[in-house]
Amino acid sequence: MLRHRNAGLRGGRRPYGFGDTPAAPACRTLLMEDLEMAGLWFALRRRGICFGLLLLLMVTAGCSTIEVNQDYRLGTNFSRYHTYGWKVPASRHSADVRVNNPLLQERFYNAINQILAARGFTFSTRHPDFLVSYDYSISTRLESVPDGSPVRFGYSRYYPYGGVGFETVPVIQQYDVGTLAIDIYDSPTGGIIWRGTGSQIVTTPATPQESVASVFRMVSRILAQFPPH
Repeated sequence: MLRHRNAGLRGGRRPYGFGDTPAAPACRTLLMEDLEMAGLWFALRRRGICFGLLLLLMVTAGCSTIEVNQDYRLGTNFSRYHTYGWKVPASRHSADVRVNNPLLQERFYNAINQILAARGFTFSTRHPDFLVSYDYSISTRLESVPDGSPVRFGYSRYYPYGGVGFETVPVIQQYDVGTLAIDIYDSPTGGIIWRGTGSQIVTTPATPQESVASVFRMVSRILAQFPPH
């Protein structure tokens, strides 16, 4: 059996994101808690980030499940990196119109700039310490989960009574996952020194504001890992 619907990432709950609104107060974490843990909340306020956007982040994306991860070059002295610039991206094209949306790409670019600035890094076009690039992709995943218990009847000539049995039927769920990868390169050598990734269920945003909020949240969760501790 194949069903096309949103499902939680491996190991758990169905997340909200890109347009979904939490329907119950049992949501795991509000965005404000995430930003406070990353040391960003007051930094963003000081830099004039719209309070309405921050409120929308808390309300519409507070229950999103974003799986983040990082990898980095061992032995790198991250304390010497203070200024950054943008690495010219390689030409890339996706057949998915959601990925090729120039408005979405602009939101990723703006969110990365805002979060890096809030974390104390300064943008520079002249000899920056490190360079930044990003890549966004969407992939389809399948997951098998138990669903329903059809009743089956049986009778044996060796047993004078009928029997009733229950059997769990697996259901294949299909859903899309968006993955954002942010790469950081040492400017003098051009070698990559850090990669952070975040994955989240893709749904259709109800408004552009919800799309901005969801992008901002994903970027903040990824960059909360940089520099690595």
